[in-house]
Amino acid sequence: SNSSKALIFAEKCNSVRIIIPQGTNNTLIDTSANADKGVIHVKSCDLTMDGKGTLNLTSYAPKGRGIFNSKNLTINGGIYNITTAVSHGIQGEMSLTINGGTFNVTSAKSGLKSGDFDEEMPEEAVEGKVTINGGSINVNSTTNGISSYGEVTINNGYVILNAKSDGI
Repeated sequence: SNSSKALIFAEKCNSVRIIIPQGTNNTLIDTSANADKGVIHVKSCDLTMDGKGTLNLTSYAPKGRGIFNSKNLTINGGIYNITTAVSHGIQGEMSLTINGGTFNVTSAKSGLKSGDFDEEMPEEAVEGKVTINGGSINVNSTTNGISSYGEVTINNGYVILNAKSDGI
């Protein structure tokens, strides 16, 4: 990674789709102390993630999430092993929708998150929402398991949360 961007970074786009091919085992580790927002960071457009392969993401950066999207993040499938040393595991700022997949998230902050609030800039708050329609989710977090400043809806799936603060 360079000193200021994520390992996978996109901006000024209509949408981004990342496909993890079946039978692949992909690993991205961000060791940069200055990396911005996440190992995967999609800014200003929607992100969809699909596939049946495995994606291993580790971040040591101060703001480093495993996956960060400033708009709508939808995950339809894949196996995700995410570890963050300082920040959230997966964050779709406007919305996070999980339709399927297997998730093993160990995070220093919320495992799954939508929305954002900064006490110094309350006028820029984003309500966000988390929707889980399927999948197998296992979160170990030192703060919240699932965090949203809006609503959290679980329609289906298998969810285990081990959080030191709030589960949801």
